[in-house]
Amino acid sequence: MSWTGKAVGVGIGALILGPIGAAIGGVAGHWFDQNREDQIPEEVRWRLAILSVFATAAAANGEFHPKERKRLQLIAKDIFDGYPPQVVDTWFSSVEQASVSLEECAAVVRQLPDEARPILIFNILSVLYADGQLDERELGWLQQLVQYSGTNPELWVQCLAFFERGDLKSQRAQALEVLGLSGECTESQIKAAYRQACKEYHPDHLGNVSVPIRRLAEDKLKQLNAAYEFLQSGGDDQGLFVLTDAREIKALSEVSEREVVFCPGCQTRNRLPARQQHLASRCGTCFALLAVAQG
Repeated sequence: MSWTGKAVGVGIGALILGPIGAAIGGVAGHWFDQNREDQIPEEVRWRLAILSVFATAAAANGEFHPKERKRLQLIAKDIFDGYPPQVVDTWFSSVEQASVSLEECAAVVRQLPDEARPILIFNILSVLYADGQLDERELGWLQQLVQYSGTNPELWVQCLAFFERGDLKSQRAQALEVLGLSGECTESQIKAAYRQACKEYHPDHLGNVSVPIRRLAEDKLKQLNAAYEFLQSGGDDQGLFVLTDAREIKALSEVSEREVVFCPGCQTRNRLPARQQHLASRCGTCFALLAVAQG
């Protein structure tokens, strides 16, 4: 790759946005080198550079998921608000095809003003979670981005709380382990494992055994019942809240099925699904969890 575009981009960016402009201009130089014939206007290159960070996040696991691409398109629409749609589509295509390094993405994150950085981080996460999960390659990319950017990890953790409940994932893994399962399991697999385990440990099926063995079986049966109830409920919704359509903070356990709530992240309106899916329900726009811990 020629470095001419990067050098020009740094110069232009520094003139437009100061120190942050230099970092963004460096990334924007990709399009100066790769699109000389198109002559992308100088005033939109920094917007392309910001969008490139999100596009790089979408491709972190080696592919563009359709939902990630849809999320990127929504972000591009916001970034290029006021520009003709056909022009935005052209620029969006150029971003999809460009290759931006992790170090360059980190430079943009690092030099953003403190008040703007949380918005960028939130949108990065919204792209990564657009397909409903954060896989190992995406997690590795994200961890490196935090490290290379040299920014406060606590800020990333705060933003991540809108998308992930690590404790509940651990609890689910433990509950599955009690049933002799691991990894992703279907509802039918969970039910089958629970029924089989109950047959093994139910006191009525043990016959003539010693009192200590019977007590161990009873304890095991209690563990099985607790694990199964947890998995059936979708997890523990205690301490989780939603923002209702009336702009009131309400405990998740008190909301009704199909109730309209606001996303705590992007503030768009969403309708909750069936009750058993409340805990895992996500915003249809930014894919943040609709129920979060207060504070």
